[in-house]
Amino acid sequence: MIYLISINVLSAVLVVYDKLASKYFRKYRIKESYFTLMAILGGACLMFFMMQLIRHKTKHHFMQNIIIISLIVQIGILLIFFNKSG
Repeated sequence: MIYLISINVLSAVLVVYDKLASKYFRKYRIKESYFTLMAILGGACLMFFMMQLIRHKTKHHFMQNIIIISLIVQIGILLIFFNKSG
């Protein structure tokens, strides 16, 4: 559980950083492949929420779809895990 919280917070921080980088220092942007990787590794929940909140990369449909699919898979895994352990 600590892993999921950590990866979600890190993902949200990266989204905010990239939003600021897009405005102030374009040279230090984060590649979309890193966002996709973070979502697949478990950071899809806060990443998706933060992207919608600050309106960052919301028009990148492929990446948004990957994040949504990752989020659905992660919720399914959590539900299975908590049903077995509870």
